[in-house]
Amino acid sequence: MKLRISWKIFLLALLGVFLMSVGSILSIVLVSNVAGELDAVARYHLALEKSAAAIEAHAIEYELHIERLATLNREKRGNSEVALKESSMMDERAATLAKEIHEARKLLEAGKEKQVIRPDLQASLAVRFQTIEDSFARYRKHAGSFVEESKKGYTDQTVWMEDRLEEEEDIFNLALDRLREEVGSEVDESVQRARDDERKVMISSIGLTVLALALALVVAGYITRGLVRPIHDLLTGTQKIEEGDLDVNLPVSTADEVGQLTAAFNHMTGELKLKERIRDTFGRFVDPRIVAELIENQEEGAGDGQKRIMTVFFSDIAGFTEMGEKLSPNGLVRMINAYLTQMAEPIRANRGVIDKFIGDAIMAYWGPPFSGISNHADLAARTALQQINSLDSFRARLPEVLGLNEDFSGFHIRIGLASGELVVGEMGSENAKNYTVMGDVVNLASRLEAINKQYGTHIIVSEGTAQMLSDSFKLRELDIIRVKGKQQPVAIFELLGGPDDELSFDPGNIFQKGLEFYRQRNWDQALEAFSELGSDGPSKVYSARIKHLQGNPPPDDWDGVWAYRTK
Repeated sequence: MKLRISWKIFLLALLGVFLMSVGSILSIVLVSNVAGELDAVARYHLALEKSAAAIEAHAIEYELHIERLATLNREKRGNSEVALKESSMMDERAATLAKEIHEARKLLEAGKEKQVIRPDLQASLAVRFQTIEDSFARYRKHAGSFVEESKKGYTDQTVWMEDRLEEEEDIFNLALDRLREEVGSEVDESVQRARDDERKVMISSIGLTVLALALALVVAGYITRGLVRPIHDLLTGTQKIEEGDLDVNLPVSTADEVGQLTAAFNHMTGELKLKERIRDTFGRFVDPRIVAELIENQEEGAGDGQKRIMTVFFSDIAGFTEMGEKLSPNGLVRMINAYLTQMAEPIRANRGVIDKFIGDAIMAYWGPPFSGISNHADLAARTALQQINSLDSFRARLPEVLGLNEDFSGFHIRIGLASGELVVGEMGSENAKNYTVMGDVVNLASRLEAINKQYGTHIIVSEGTAQMLSDSFKLRELDIIRVKGKQQPVAIFELLGGPDDELSFDPGNIFQKGLEFYRQRNWDQALEAFSELGSDGPSKVYSARIKHLQGNPPPDDWDGVWAYRTK
């Protein structure tokens, strides 16, 4: 069906209006018939019944007047004022009765003209009224003679006339009874016919309504199925996409707006599928969270430069150059891939972002929006410790990875952590950009990673990182140094363990005392303290440094800061 949805809805509404109109017209016709019947009953049949009742009432009163006059005449009071009044009332009642009969006959004729009284009934009632009129004329004539005769007293003639009057009265009353019976029967039949017609109207209305509803439902079902089914398919498809199923392709079954929407949905699904494929491919080179951040917040300037407090991580394999010289290119690549895969897992597990792989080196960072504002230093420190702890398993895997039966127990890595304010955002050319971090903190983390080699340590963190770490992390202050390219000295610390780590070697207060003696130029006491720690790397560094300073004393303004001239 190539109609627009608006036309489909309009046709459906038009059908409903048409069916309602047909039902209404038929109901109006039937109700009009019932109303006509009820009007005929009220205006003619009930009126005739009322006239018959009135004629009978007037006849009864007329009879009473006759009896009263006869009684007054027998009492010789026929000329009294009471008798004269009674005679006048009798004449008036007779005139009223005659007039009522005449009006009833006119009503009957009117009903005949209006065709609301059946012809056979009209003919029968006309005969009844004529009989009543004739019998009442005779009855009235005998009544007058009887009244006059009763003035002579109670004679045989009077008795005979009274009997004859009663016969006439019976004939008149019988005619009245038959009239009332016939009119009453007709009224009952008319009312019953009206009730039957009313019932027919109700049944017809119900039938028409049911028929209209059934027809409307069939047509509406046919029309709306073409609307609802594609919308239901769209809803199902949307739910599948929400569940991650992008292999949804809906059939376009109509050419209306729903069909256009379905086609647009299929196009959108294809675009989403393509974008997901791009994201999956791109995510192997760039952290998926960066991809999501850039895609989802393009209009909010997610790639614009922003200043944030973050923690930067640098790691490197100790002695990698010498190791690489012993391996074939294929073996070197296998080792690097295996190493980076294993080291990347703790970074991602702790919500870190891998910025780049530089040969065997890893640069990563922690901070909003990828991790919390206050716990990024803890996450970075936890990652560093997990990497160090995972080296045993990696050393055990290396012979299998390289296909060499060699001892790799000397495989070590160095890690540097620094925290502070950085600039984060998209950096690069118009055609090649990288979402990365930039600032002195980055350079410091790189320097600290390299300086591990000087102290024989594995993880060195900056003073900023040390201040941000939870108290549960175990640290020792290593030194105050001035790195190449910076005049401002920084305190550095060695990360010894995490909240759940039991230290196999804890330099404790001995190293701290040696450090204090060293900064106070108490060379002998400092050397004695560091010597107690035996093979501890930093202690050995300080022992050698003290011996050098003893032979080459520093200037008087020496502040205890050790300057590194190389990166």
